[in-house]
Amino acid sequence: MCEAYRKNDLYIVRAEIDLKTKVLAETNFTSINDNNIWHRRFCYVSNNNIEKLAKRNKVRGLNNIKIDKYDCNACNIGKSTKSACKKIKGKQSNDVCELIHSDLCGPMPVKSLSGNRYFITFVDDFSRKTTVTCIKSKEEVPNCVKRYIARVEREKGKKVKRFRTDNGLEYCNKELTDFFKETCIKHERSNVETPQMNGIAERINRTLMDLVRSQR
Repeated sequence: MCEAYRKNDLYIVRAEIDLKTKVLAETNFTSINDNNIWHRRFCYVSNNNIEKLAKRNKVRGLNNIKIDKYDCNACNIGKSTKSACKKIKGKQSNDVCELIHSDLCGPMPVKSLSGNRYFITFVDDFSRKTTVTCIKSKEEVPNCVKRYIARVEREKGKKVKRFRTDNGLEYCNKELTDFFKETCIKHERSNVETPQMNGIAERINRTLMDLVRSQR
């Protein structure tokens, strides 16, 4: 029990401090020479670099530390990257029209003279023949795909067997899904956020954009 008085909406308690009682907090003391500390001081550099600095005596107080191998959770999270995709050498088809790669690029910051802000590319995997069509909006993609497939099948006298794209809604919609089912074309889609799986079409888009930017 204690007594307090109110002053300016505050309650003030009169108490005496017993200096004879000492409260000690448990503290984990870490050696100043711990390489964990130096690892953080140098913005999470690798142990190998810390060891090189210590051997060359480049930092005051660093030459006496003991380099221990340890697992840094911050580095594991902050420096983690995707695993590299396995490169596929050569072509993935044995004849024209067997596999078509396609991708959409845009919107562009400036419209063309015809009012187009996108372009869609079609690449035959076997011949590497590339067709580029400029369009005004994504809604035109299904019709562009249908027209392209009808034209190349008529020109080559062969049926398109596989059509590879990313997971964009311009390709993954009911209209194209029904079209691929009716024509028995296998729609191959890359994994989410893995453009490497549609690398042929992505590469041609980058080549075209490099040429456009260079002419500015």
